[in-house]
Amino acid sequence: MTPDVSVIVPTYNRAHLLGQSLASLLAQDGVALEVVVVDDGSTDDTRTRALHSGSPVVIRQCAGGPGAARNTGLALTSGEYVALLDADDRWPPGRLARLVRELEADPSLDAVFGAAVEFGGGGGSRARPGLLPVRLPTTGVVRREVFGRIDGFRVDTIGGDTVDWMTRFLGADPTVKIIDDVVLERRVHANNTGRGVVPQRNRLAALKRELDRRRAAGS
Repeated sequence: MTPDVSVIVPTYNRAHLLGQSLASLLAQDGVALEVVVVDDGSTDDTRTRALHSGSPVVIRQCAGGPGAARNTGLALTSGEYVALLDADDRWPPGRLARLVRELEADPSLDAVFGAAVEFGGGGGSRARPGLLPVRLPTTGVVRREVFGRIDGFRVDTIGGDTVDWMTRFLGADPTVKIIDDVVLERRVHANNTGRGVVPQRNRLAALKRELDRRRAAGS
């Protein structure tokens, strides 16, 4: 029996990019996919594009931010493993099978992460050259039981919810493996959710919360 992977794709007004992301996801082989696209109150034809993509489940909800959309996806899925894909990014071929093989080979692992690369998406934005350090949950596959231990994503920190989750995850001393393979192609464009002053403040606040927690635990 092939491993069961739940893939959650939060999206907001990404009709022009979503098709590429879902095509890279649905082309993955070697695993049983359970795909949920959560349309977080888009005002364009994102939902229509998603419905025509072949993705099994498309959910529309009132706009609550990417953290709320990811939490909705977690609540609606049941796969042994969980993977996250942002609606403007892409997965290289064989990505899921490569990561899941590592988890299947070592039941003690909570998650396996790989490397990411950036590519330009217009709007004057510039991608960074070379491999990016592992810092986002979208660069890995996580056992579902992990979310029961550290909860899901914050809904009040737009642009910083993935950093907040990753700091809480790493702060829980998980058993993690990092491989050298490129497992995420991150699109850089003018409308990335993480751009702007507010998302930057939210990311810094997430890091401060974790530092404060560690200080309190050590006192």
